[in-house]
Amino acid sequence: VSYVDGDNRDGARQAVEHLVRGGRTRIAHISGPQDMGVGIDRLQGYRDALAAAGLPEMVVYGDFSEASGVTAAAELLDRYPEVDAVFAADDPMALGAMRVLKKHGRRVPEDVAVVGFEDSSSAPLADPPLTTVHQSVEEMGRQMARLLIARIQGEEPADPVVILQPHLVVRESA
Repeated sequence: VSYVDGDNRDGARQAVEHLVRGGRTRIAHISGPQDMGVGIDRLQGYRDALAAAGLPEMVVYGDFSEASGVTAAAELLDRYPEVDAVFAADDPMALGAMRVLKKHGRRVPEDVAVVGFEDSSSAPLADPPLTTVHQSVEEMGRQMARLLIARIQGEEPADPVVILQPHLVVRESA
């Protein structure tokens, strides 16, 4: 079996470690669905980073849509009013969370820092621009095409599993 993916767990860890370095101690996570590997991996990366920092978990769940980010952020503020940072498992949920935070009088990043995941085209256009974990969709596509062509030609790829390394893109939201 061949496949290409990003290291979602490491990307999530990078995001949370950035928030910890910024002095945040009440870091919530808007997780993706737990029936998807990407949702599971990003939640585990969040948990790994919090455990290493000795900080408590604050988790709510979304479905990778902006609407679910709105709902999850409202739930976060109800359950954890002391939250000072949010790591969302994708950019649309992070953008939804930012809208709710502002509606409730929380300034981003002064009161609550926000980090997303994906580095979507909306991230730099957000107000403030969204700090996010970048995974190169283009590189994933290139690697998938390489594996597919090798299979079509009857070759066994040297690296049938490709895991790409994400990196944090720091902008003004955190």
